Order: sequence, then C-alpha cells, then structure tokens
Amino acid sequence: MSKHLESGSSKHSKVTKVAATTVSACVVASALLVMAFIPGRQLSFGNANPANASVVQEVSPKVMDQYCPAQMGLADTGTYGDKEFQASVGDLASSARYAAFGSIFHAQVSPLGDDSKSTVLQGPQSDDADSTADSVVVASSDSAEAPQVFETRLLGASAGTGASGSMASWASNGDIAGVAASTCINTQLNQSFLISGTKEGTTQQLLIANPTDKSTTVQLSMTGTKPGQIVMATQSSVVVGAGEQRTVDLAAAAPSQDALRVNLVSQESPVASVIRTVSMKGLDPDGNDFTLPLNPASTTQIVNMGDSRNAMTLRAYASQAASLNLSWITQSGVKSAGKRAMKANVVNVMELNDIPDDALGLLIESDADFQAAAGIDVSDGGSRDFAFVNAASPYAQSALALPSGVQAHVSMVNASSKSIELSLTAYDEHGESVGTRDIHLDGDSAVMFSPTDISKNAVALSTDYEGNDVVWGAFLTSDKVSSSDHSGLAYIGADRLEVAKQTVRAMHDATIVH
Repeated sequence: MSKHLESGSSKHSKVTKVAATTVSACVVASALLVMAFIPGRQLSFGNANPANASVVQEVSPKVMDQYCPAQMGLADTGTYGDKEFQASVGDLASSARYAAFGSIFHAQVSPLGDDSKSTVLQGPQSDDADSTADSVVVASSDSAEAPQVFETRLLGASAGTGASGSMASWASNGDIAGVAASTCINTQLNQSFLISGTKEGTTQQLLIANPTDKSTTVQLSMTGTKPGQIVMATQSSVVVGAGEQRTVDLAAAAPSQDALRVNLVSQESPVASVIRTVSMKGLDPDGNDFTLPLNPASTTQIVNMGDSRNAMTLRAYASQAASLNLSWITQSGVKSAGKRAMKANVVNVMELNDIPDDALGLLIESDADFQAAAGIDVSDGGSRDFAFVNAASPYAQSALALPSGVQAHVSMVNASSKSIELSLTAYDEHGESVGTRDIHLDGDSAVMFSPTDISKNAVALSTDYEGNDVVWGAFLTSDKVSSSDHSGLAYIGADRLEVAKQTVRAMHDATIVH
C-alpha cells in the first residue's frame, strides 16, 4: 500500500477544505428530504383553491457508492493434471487509483463487505479553517487483489463534483498475459452489457457485487444475434447477500453464442457488475479484459479507438430497426465509414475493416436510440490482446484517475462540428495541481497525448469544459508486457463530474383534512 494512504474506520473523518460551519449539516448521509408546506391566502372550507401555493425543492444524493473490481483472474485455477497444462495467472500484478473532485465532505475506499479497513482519500489542507473551496482528494493502492467499495460523501451537487476510480492488472506470462482495466462502477438497479461470443476457448464471467446492507435478488436475461430471448442453461436469478459478490458463468448459461446482450435487474438493492473475459487459443493466451455496463441509449455516440489497434468489432443493440451512419474521427476531421443496417432486439455485430491510420475515434449516428460497444484488437508477432470500449454520448466536465505501473495515452474526441477550447488539469498523488494543458479541438476531430506531457507526476486528470461535446479516456499499455513479446491494451473512460438531481414539487391543497 502506498505510503500516502491513511487507514481509518470512521465514515465521518474530515477530508481537505471542509468548512467547520458546514460539517454538522452534511453528516446526514441518507439524503432524507424534509419539506415545509407554506400555506396560501386564507380560504373558506367550501372554496378551496388547491393551486394557491407550492414548494419546489431540488434534491440530490449525499452519498455516491461505486464498486471497483479486483484484478483479472481465471475461472478455473485447479492444480490437477500435468504441470505444463495447469492454468496459471503468471506474474500477474495490479494497481488502483481513486480520486474525488469538487464539493467533497469525505471519501474512502474499503474492501467489499468490510468497511472496518477503510482508506481515506487525502488532499491538500487549507490554511483557512473556514474555507469551502472545492477540493481534490486522492488515494492509491499498489495491488487490487480484492474488490473495493469507493464511497464519496458530498457537501453539495455543484458542477464539477464527482468521483473517479480505476484498476489495472497486467501479466507478461501465464494464461492471462496482457493488460486489463476497469473503472469503478456506480451501483444501479438495472445494468446491461454487450459482450463478445461464448465460443470454445472464451470464458465470460459475470461478477455481481452488492455493497449495501440489504440482500437482493438479481434477475438475468440474455439476447443473442438471433431474434428471441435466450433460454438460459443455468438459473436466471441470483441471490446476492449484503456486502457480497456472486459469479455467474455466462458461457455455461448461454454457450456457443456469437455475441450477447446481458441484462440485470436487481429487485431490492442497487448492485454493480462487470464481466471479465479471458480468451485462449489452444494453450496460448489470446487476450483478456473487463466489460463494463453500457451507457444510456442515444442517437449519437462515440467510440474512442486510440492509435494502437489492428482490428475493430462493433456490437450494437436497439429496440427498433434503424440505420447506423458511421464516420472515422481523425486529428483533422471525419472520414465516412459507410452505413450499416441495425435489426431490432438482437445484437448486431459489425466487423470494421480498412481503418484509416489517423483515425482515433468512431462517430455513430442513428435515427433511433441505441447502445453500442466495441472490441479493439491489438496483435504483434502472433500475440493478441483486446480492449473493450463502450460507446458514450458526449459530456461536459469530467475526470479520470490513472492507476500506476502502466503507461497511459489519453484520447480526446470533439463530437461537435464546432471548434472548442478546454483546459485539462493534472493532479499528483497528494491531490495537488501539478500542471494544466490548454487543448484546442477543431470540429469533429480528436487528439492523443500522454499525461506525462503535462507532468511526470500526473495521477489524475480533470477538465473544466462546460459544453456537452467531449468524449475522452485513456488507453493503457505496459512496457513489461510488450518487452516480453506479448501484446497488451486496455481502456478506461473518463467519469462525468455531475451529481444526479431531481426536482420535487409539493402543492398546498386545503381540501385535504387530516
């Protein structure tokens, strides 16, 4: 564990720059809304006007819970048979990074199901005890052998407030040679995935985590490349206890599929899930990575591609038939990639060939809302690895935490037709700002650079852009993996720095008598 971490069991420890006058009001983490009803003018009993007064209140959660999966692993680690044929994770190593931005009261990371061993995120301390300035707090870990819960308590829901965590694992030998990565995932009642097939040689494991203190039942459903819901060969419901993680073998549930859409619905408590995919070609590793829950459906989405790829497979899903208009996004504009038909309620698989050398992203436009994900392959000398990248709608202020031990290459795409300007700020492992880069992006263009171009100490990045035009993230590679003649590639996308808000309206109605 990094020397910059501090452990503690209190969920109410003070983090940087929290005003003493605001602490008492912010420790109420349950987001319980208490509203006062304001009476209107005097009314007679028989002549009530129910619309004479109202109270409008904007509410938002005070706590954000995210699940951060453990390092890549194998479905079967048995030691039976001859030694040379036994499954092995080789010299697997991993790391994780967590960062919280904006109006933060407290942030901590704890092992799933055991919040007594928490690590508190730390940042620069203000000399002014009454300072309410926004803060950046960071924590690091030099291994990710167990799943973690990343809890962030908020002072408010101002713009630029949120959290980002990520994990990377890599190996230069064994059955999972390559690079895999995942960001931390928000808990939800409903999550969907688009994944590669369950053909022979591929293992697909669904990991379902329940960080709450209430057990829940999760219902699973699957759709393939042919019409109709797949009848699962295993149980379609999974009970996940409080603070527990359950594993479902998707290859056993729906074998020999070309591609799958997996949908989860939790009945009682919000959960978070990822799918870990390991591919083998005979006895040789053939790539591994995590698949994350899909982003919400929309008519315009971007797939970040980076510049280290040999092939790309796009998977798309929509509830109605539509046409997809595809365009390559380069550093100097867009190039047409043609149109593809999209069938309704099935997984549409598209192999995209003839990728331009200067393409850094794929723009997907449709006349119907859709969800999409891509598999980006990289190969060198017969060795192969892949990165799974979910398509995303453009967003505004956002941030990214970068795990140690791997090399990051930021890819940033402008999804609009207008030129934009933004600043990218880098922070070190103490939460201190260590540099800023001004970025100009022409319309429908992209740029790629290394965070070390801003500072060699950069471990977290955030943008100040207020428009909704940007999609960005980081492709991760490993010098250790590439020097061992293995390919390695993974991707982590930036997290939106925004807190969900809901407007509640209460109407005064004098005709209601208690």
